[in-house]
Amino acid sequence: MGGMGMGIGMGGGSDMGQFIKTGQRVSQSWKAAWQGYCMVNGTGKFDPAGYDSNFISGFIEYVGSLALNDMGGPPPMAMV
Repeated sequence: MGGMGMGIGMGGGSDMGQFIKTGQRVSQSWKAAWQGYCMVNGTGKFDPAGYDSNFISGFIEYVGSLALNDMGGPPPMAMV
């Protein structure tokens, strides 16, 4: 388990922490995914203030990769 820590610019007080909190308020799927990620990879607590930016970035990258795979991969490059 890694990514736990408190400090200036980390967790719930940061822009990334606020991003996680907003996602939890507006999407039950996002909230469930965050909670699952915290259970598997973190301390089992769901407040983003308890995690550092690396942990939060890991979650965002994980969710993004799942969405990208679900859509069949990256879109083809636009022709210039």
